[in-house]
This record gives sequence, C-alpha cells and structure tokens, in this order.
Amino acid sequence: MTAIPERDPSEQANPFERRDALVWRRLMEARRQKAVLAREASGGANDGVVMSRAVAVTRLLDLISTSHIDFETRSHPEPRHARHLASIWEVGLSATVRTTLMSMDGRPVLVAVPADRKIDALGVRARTGTSTISVLRGDRGVGRVGWEGMEGQPGALPCVPEMFGASLLIDPELTDAGPIVVGLGDGQSLRCDGLQFAEALGATVIRCVGRTRLLSQGGMVDDPPH
Repeated sequence: MTAIPERDPSEQANPFERRDALVWRRLMEARRQKAVLAREASGGANDGVVMSRAVAVTRLLDLISTSHIDFETRSHPEPRHARHLASIWEVGLSATVRTTLMSMDGRPVLVAVPADRKIDALGVRARTGTSTISVLRGDRGVGRVGWEGMEGQPGALPCVPEMFGASLLIDPELTDAGPIVVGLGDGQSLRCDGLQFAEALGATVIRCVGRTRLLSQGGMVDDPPH
C-alpha cells in the first residue's frame, strides 16, 4: 500500500483567506508607499529617530497639510488624560484618541484606540505576529516613571509617532469614526478625519481593542462578541 503524504497545513487553508491576506498586504504596502512619498515631500523620512515634541508636531502638521486634509488645531490647558481631552473639545470618547506606547519585539509602536476602549494586547500580538509585547508609556504616562525624559507634566500621551521614533497602529473604530480628536502634547490637539489621518501617517489599521467599553459616567461594560 502506498502511503499518502501529509499535505502542508498552509496548502489546506481556505484559498479565499489567502487571497484576502494578499489583497490586505498589497493595500497596506500601497498606503505605506504613499506615506513615504508624503514624508519625503515634507522634509524627508525619519523612521526610528526620536525627535523633540516641537519638531515632531511641526512635521506632523506639515504632513497633514500637504496631504490636503481638512483639520483644525486648538491650544488649551494640558489634558490630564484622553477623557479630559474629549471634554475640552466637547466630543464623545469614541471620537477621541487614546494613545499607548508599546514595545513589540523591541520596536517602539504607538497604538491608537478610542478613549472609551482598552487595548487587547493578546489580540494585537496575534494579529501583528509579535512574539513579545509590553507597555512603555500609557495615558498619564503610567506615573512619573513612565513620563521620564518627556517634556512637560504627565498627561494624555501625544499621538505623534516621531516623538518616540515609533510606527503607528490605529484601530478601525477610529478610521470609521469620521472626525477624531488627536492629542499633540503641550496643550495642543487637532481634529481631522480618522481615515485620512491614518493614511497620511502611514499607519497600519488593525483591530487593537477588545470587547470592554469604558462609560463616560464611569465604569465599563462588555460589548457582545463579534
């Protein structure tokens, strides 16, 4: 009797899943190339290089401007956290960015989620193919230690990747939200379309949140499973 060789598990995968994955990779690569061209037009790429807040924010605003995105900026007291930033703009938590700086396999990555959401670290690790993941700084800087080396007082962590030499992951709840509020640090913030913001910065759009939703009045609830 002739033995039938076992098939490679990858060959047994759904061909439609493989096709969708290929389409997704090509879409992300196209967006990445678009972002590189835009960064070069605004003064050159700066991947992995940490910048001062002032320089990084100036470059970010120039990038958004040259991407022909409608946006509004405001100066105000430094927000204590993302919830406070939402109240300053008088918008909902779901339309306000809460940023966390994470280390993924030793690389700095900013993770942007709605202010009423918590990051699903295990889900992010699985979706990005990361082996090790940890939080470096979160909202309010995870105390004074987490804010060490940063300008100003602990507060809402700025969603400015070049401040940390980081790449950016952004949750699709933000890219689908329409206008979102983004903290820039030092009492500055902006509002613009979430999807256009992600595309201009060359962010990777990937689900980063779990089912837990934080309530504006305090407390939390779990959304139904997808």
